[in-house]
Amino acid sequence: MRNFCIKADFDCLVLLNGNELGILEGGQLNCKVEGKFVLTFFPLNNKTLPYSCVISSENGKIRCSSNLCSVVELPMQNYELYFLPYSIQYNKPLLIKDEMLDTIIGQLEIRIYNMEGRDCASQIQVLSKDKIMLDYQSTSCITQVNITSKYINNEYFILIQGAIEDYQYLLVLSVNQNVEVNLELVANQIEIHDDCIKTLSKCFDIHKHGRVHVYKVQNGKFYRDEEYLVIMNDNVKINADLVPYAFFEALQLKDIHKCREYLTEELNNGVDDEHLLSYFGQFQEVRQNIYTNDDMSVVLIYKNDDNYTSKICKLTMIDNKIDNIELID
Repeated sequence: MRNFCIKADFDCLVLLNGNELGILEGGQLNCKVEGKFVLTFFPLNNKTLPYSCVISSENGKIRCSSNLCSVVELPMQNYELYFLPYSIQYNKPLLIKDEMLDTIIGQLEIRIYNMEGRDCASQIQVLSKDKIMLDYQSTSCITQVNITSKYINNEYFILIQGAIEDYQYLLVLSVNQNVEVNLELVANQIEIHDDCIKTLSKCFDIHKHGRVHVYKVQNGKFYRDEEYLVIMNDNVKINADLVPYAFFEALQLKDIHKCREYLTEELNNGVDDEHLLSYFGQFQEVRQNIYTNDDMSVVLIYKNDDNYTSKICKLTMIDNKIDNIELID
């Protein structure tokens, strides 16, 4: 018997083999099933469509007939199924910005449309005397739009700034004989300087790391010149239960100095930086181990070719420091 945890990116009624399993509203539903079964999703809004899919096992791997599902294989016959909404609706684009801008090649009109539906995005058009010079679709719907122009490192650019949900957005356009997209950024914070552009993206870990990227201009093109980590709050108090999570989050971010703060002196002396980084591989996430009776262990989630898999990591602690680590396939 396999244990399934069902999550969805939309509110819906879920049926299992035609029988009501429950309502998903930001939480999860759990069920124990053997063999092949069918899940059906009925959205609780009028923006998406209902759909069904078959969950089966092939060569020991869980498969879903829908490409709207991702599968995480967890220890002890536990699986997480995560579903996206199915939408085919189309709404007429809404003009949210129409502005004239004086530039080095004359006056340009910039129009921005928001389009909703399955492919929620913004359409950005740049026109010169009613001739479309640029027609570009952004990554998502932009709000709070502000359009300016600026010289950065003696190169001239049009800057379209705005917000995408809780993130800042920036589209940089090159202006010569033509208008072209030079750089598109989405980050928690974007700073525009006279010689570069900097972004800060929060890592949402225990120590509140942030990843800074610095973009500079060479031959009229932006390129990523530098990348480094900052800690936005270094006064976080970590209790014993959180030490494994703090360690693995820092390891995933390659903050070796912070990692070593959670190791005993003996283990620190016995492992070099390269081995510490390579031993665990490229894991995506660290989770609580609720699948075995090991008191001090966590589950590491890995991305494979199809979906996601996991490994248990056992830890030995001495005085709230990690003294030994064993990775179990």
